[in-house]
Order: sequence, then structure tokens, then C-alpha cells
Amino acid sequence: MDLNDRIARGRLIASMVAADDDVTASELEFLERALGRLGLSVEERKSALSLINAKAAEELIAGLDRIDRLDFLNELAEAAYADGHLDDHERDYIDRLAQVMALGEDDLEEALGRARALAS
Repeated sequence: MDLNDRIARGRLIASMVAADDDVTASELEFLERALGRLGLSVEERKSALSLINAKAAEELIAGLDRIDRLDFLNELAEAAYADGHLDDHERDYIDRLAQVMALGEDDLEEALGRARALAS
């Protein structure tokens, strides 16, 4: 995965965390861990947290192979449940990204179920 892909993933995870306009400490901790797993430097993290170019990030993510798209959907689901629950804004956002990635409802429900279990 190249730097642009890693920044795009970071940007979309940050968008997921902020989808409900109520970012909790546990969500920030999750975001920090996710950006760390992506191997982003401090400057690259700043770029990922800039939501200006979210559309370009979506286009990059849509071009991933199916395995990578499913892995990313799982990470988005974990981000959605980082504060222990999934609200309507988060659900709408993850639904839209699943569609952008051409993943089905079964894929989405499986990812959300796994994330819900991890959050419990």
C-alpha cells in the first residue's frame, strides 16, 4: 500500500470517527492507533486528518482489491464502534462507503457484527 493509499484510509477513518459530530476520547484513541497501524508520520497524519479531499480518498479506496476493501470495511466498523455504539450518522457514513467500495449488505452486516462484538 503506497503513501497515498495510507493517507486516504486515514482520512476516511477520521471521517468515520467524526460522522456523529461527537468525538469521544475512546474514538480519538482508536483513531491514533489506526493512524499508527498505517505507519503515518506526524506530517502524514495531519494530511490524513484534513477532510478537504475526502472524495479523492473514496476514489482510491474504491480501486482496492476485494480483500483490501473488506479489511478496510472492518476497520471502519471498528471506528464506528470505538465509543461503544453505532449512531445513525455513523451508520449512514459506513453504508455510503460500503457502496463506494461495491461491497454488499452481507459484507457490511458481518463487519458491523464483528466490531460490535469487539466493543462489548
